[in-house]
Amino acid sequence: MTSSQNSERDEILQELGRRTADISHEIRNFLTPILAGAQLLSTHNDVQVATTGKRIADNANYCRDLVNQLLGDLANPKEYVPLEFKALLQHFFSSRQSKATIRINDKIPGGAWICGHETDLISILENLIRNAEEAALPGAASIEILASATDTQLVVQVSDSGPGIDPNDTGKIFDAFHTKNKEGGTGIGLHLCRRIATDHEGELDLITNSSSGTTFELRLPLIQQENSQPTTEDAGELAPLSVLCIDDDPSTLDTYEMILRLDGHQINKAETGADGLQALRRNTFDLILCDLRLPDMSGVDFQNRLIQMAPHLVPKLVFATGDLQNDKSREFLKQLQRPYLIKPFEIEELRVAIRLVTGPNDA
Repeated sequence: MTSSQNSERDEILQELGRRTADISHEIRNFLTPILAGAQLLSTHNDVQVATTGKRIADNANYCRDLVNQLLGDLANPKEYVPLEFKALLQHFFSSRQSKATIRINDKIPGGAWICGHETDLISILENLIRNAEEAALPGAASIEILASATDTQLVVQVSDSGPGIDPNDTGKIFDAFHTKNKEGGTGIGLHLCRRIATDHEGELDLITNSSSGTTFELRLPLIQQENSQPTTEDAGELAPLSVLCIDDDPSTLDTYEMILRLDGHQINKAETGADGLQALRRNTFDLILCDLRLPDMSGVDFQNRLIQMAPHLVPKLVFATGDLQNDKSREFLKQLQRPYLIKPFEIEELRVAIRLVTGPNDA
């Protein structure tokens, strides 16, 4: 290949990368209200409505996984923090419903801590249990969760009563885009789960497979944690907050309004950085939710203006973005030392970010 051909190929790849980044940003914006709205539907009193909401939320999460898979690890930088896995497990199952019979045998001692990313770890649990449900249903579906800990490892086993996996497929189930002939499957669930486990310096394996069911085992290293850290369950209820939401995407603003009003907060909306700054001159706010890429200024510019105008509000500023392919944006968020949201975000991710920057009694 000539130097001219190499140059042309590089230009094509760069343009493809730029277009992919732009498209992924738009997809993330579209998915934000879909995911949040579906999660609210999944808590509806009507079982059929709740089931439909759960299905929509699952599909939105599949789309998010596909975007992450397309863009690679740079699309979703992670912050790993100490987590008490027993509390995480209890929190996960407290809000999850299933048509299958799920037996949980929790032998994890209190104070068993790992270092990890909560949403990613929950996605492993959700994927393993969803696969177990699909394997066991229809019929007398039975799933067993066994959670325990050694001196150095946390061990979680998920077993189902399904027909097992074709022996010809067992060596491929963790490969990307291998669907095991599952209708509607994307084939990246187990692949991403194993990658997440590896990122946490752990392992995910199929340890048993027979005509009476399968067992997957997740192993994660334990850490020494002398001082107890708060979990989302310990955060407490927030007093009503006055929140300024700044985003040029109307659907994202509507999503903020839907979630925050249901939680009892007061909302003001702005579609540009200039409008947001003007609102700050007129009113006092407990929290500012701001898109990182506004039509009239960047998130960096907005923060710099805020530092000059109302520096006491900077710690209450939470950025949200679906555009993390930009090196400067990633570095800026990394240096913030504050929570930020990756679109599409889950409702609980928004609530946790709010708790972290405001506290349960700071309103």
